[in-house]
Amino acid sequence: MRDIKDIKEIVEQNMELTLDSIKFIELEILFRLAEKIGMLNNADKLYTLLSRGDVIYEKCFNNENYLIANAKIILKTMSHAKVYHDAIKEYEISSNRAYAMYIVEGKTLKRNPDKPIVYENRIADYDALLSGLEKNRKI
Repeated sequence: MRDIKDIKEIVEQNMELTLDSIKFIELEILFRLAEKIGMLNNADKLYTLLSRGDVIYEKCFNNENYLIANAKIILKTMSHAKVYHDAIKEYEISSNRAYAMYIVEGKTLKRNPDKPIVYENRIADYDALLSGLEKNRKI
């Protein structure tokens, strides 16, 4: 599994994005988190997953809480509404769509029906980061 620095290098070398590579990666990790926990119906508010304080105080810490807690560590800047919404606007630009793993239709998040043209196996790397399997998680 790759760490964030490796993922960033792959993205920068192989994708011609209008969006900053770190923002692209952060969004996709957040989208993967939403997919894993079944929160695909409100893409407009996904950033709130990272700003919730209640996860820290749970008595019964389940896998969903664990994934959210890890995401909070690696996706700090995405917890801000303006940063998140600005990044989504860039992510949705058609020139970025060839590389995007996800699409946003209205308020619903979906897997891109057109398979990304490079780095198709990034979901495994995102899962490893969310599960805490990588040491160098911070961007």
